[in-house]
Amino acid sequence: MLPKKLRTPLQSFPRSSKVIAKTKNFTMKYAANNLPHNRGGVVISRSVGKAVERNRLRRVIMNFLSSNPNFLKGGTGRDFVFFVGSKAATEKQTNLSKELKTYGQLF
Repeated sequence: MLPKKLRTPLQSFPRSSKVIAKTKNFTMKYAANNLPHNRGGVVISRSVGKAVERNRLRRVIMNFLSSNPNFLKGGTGRDFVFFVGSKAATEKQTNLSKELKTYGQLF
């Protein structure tokens, strides 16, 4: 789990934010925050599956964010939000991790 200061408050995330990358299962958007560090968040709709599946996907993404120190601890001051597609529930964790590593190469 991410520390609270590294989590993006999703209610205040602007809807008109820029899309950085889009893959088969994920879309990542970012917006500027006025802080010296980056923050990350996850949005998973109910159409993805039941709560067990949504929480599993949330743990996979949060694990990626916490294990990638360059992603959130950089000094660019951005909020990153991952939007999870409905096909992600049927993917294996190894495939999801490989897909997330492509995001890690952006930074």
